Amino acid sequence: MEKQFMVKRAEKIEMKKEKIEEGREENRIVLILVAVALSLLILPNISASIQNLSYDSGKNTINTSYDSKNRILNQTGDSDWNKYFYDVGMNDTITNISNDDNVAIKYEYDNKKRVIKETKEIDGLIFERKSSFDSFDRPVNLYGSMNTMNFTYGNNSLVSAILNVISSIFYNEQKQPLNKTYNNNLATNFTYYVNFRLKEIKTGNKQGLFYSYDNAGNVKNINDTANLRVYSMSYDNLNRLISADIKNNANSSDNPINYNYNSIGNILNSTSPSRNLTYYYGQTRVHAPISIDDGASSQLIDVYNLTHLNTQAVKRLTFGFFIQNLNSSTMNNISWNFNTGQSNITSVTNSTLISNKSKYVIVEYEYQGTGIENRTVIATASSNGISDSESIEVIA
Repeated sequence: MEKQFMVKRAEKIEMKKEKIEEGREENRIVLILVAVALSLLILPNISASIQNLSYDSGKNTINTSYDSKNRILNQTGDSDWNKYFYDVGMNDTITNISNDDNVAIKYEYDNKKRVIKETKEIDGLIFERKSSFDSFDRPVNLYGSMNTMNFTYGNNSLVSAILNVISSIFYNEQKQPLNKTYNNNLATNFTYYVNFRLKEIKTGNKQGLFYSYDNAGNVKNINDTANLRVYSMSYDNLNRLISADIKNNANSSDNPINYNYNSIGNILNSTSPSRNLTYYYGQTRVHAPISIDDGASSQLIDVYNLTHLNTQAVKRLTFGFFIQNLNSSTMNNISWNFNTGQSNITSVTNSTLISNKSKYVIVEYEYQGTGIENRTVIATASSNGISDSESIEVIA
């Protein structure tokens, strides 16, 4: 992960990221929805009954070399490296990044130093993204290996349409979306309180989310009328989440989760009908747990960080997730299955992971039909009779 961070850091240093204004209003909605995700995922998906955590000495050395213009050329750690290459001509911008994880990134620019092509090679797989811009430096076309996006802008310089995806978008005076009409004539409407906090998201009978807040602005309730669920959250005086509850009115089920903290903010335990977690801490790193006990039978494989990668796409979606061997020895015969909500995609060959190592899986699927629905996707990894899963909700 540190290597990925350093790559991203170099990208931010050396090139200007072109941002789509629509992302601003999308981020506002995402921040609210994150509260729900945190209520369910704030704790790591620990598989072992007692997982002991150990930390290194914190003395890892990263050596960095620079050129005469103070640009990073090389970064080497105890067991990894990154190399950076720059254009020696007019642009004087970063052109290539490579590292020891078989990842290579190449950039091409126009005369205004805007990135017009990005090529990523990961373990021999090629991913390309091309961009074109208008006279206001706004991206109007994005051509990717997996999808193409064409943007139209209104007088407010915000995205007003995306070809073959969204036919129109309207905003309020705070540049928040009021209405999105999709290419299939399905429309999503947004309403807000007088303080411009999100109040409701309504998409016909497909989606209905009603939000309420406490006096500090924390999300207190979300009423999901389309799925007959009610999410309830409560917080302490420091705005820390202390309880989360999901009531499913469709089957009368209830899934409350409670969290407890110590005086310095460390989470001590969480309790729920399905799992209780207890965290233990040491003396040297007071905020770093040294073991986590869930009282369950030992599982030695973990699926984590299931993510929807191309969030702008509607039908042809791409997902990624990690599989980790939590065993103290090598694990063989690892297979995976991905349930898209319409069909199952399975690994072609089994793989092997040494102790505490992870592999990253990318899955692409094109959803059938003309409608847009809430769907649950599930990633599962198995080996010799043990398994682990993780799921997320998407709209496709």
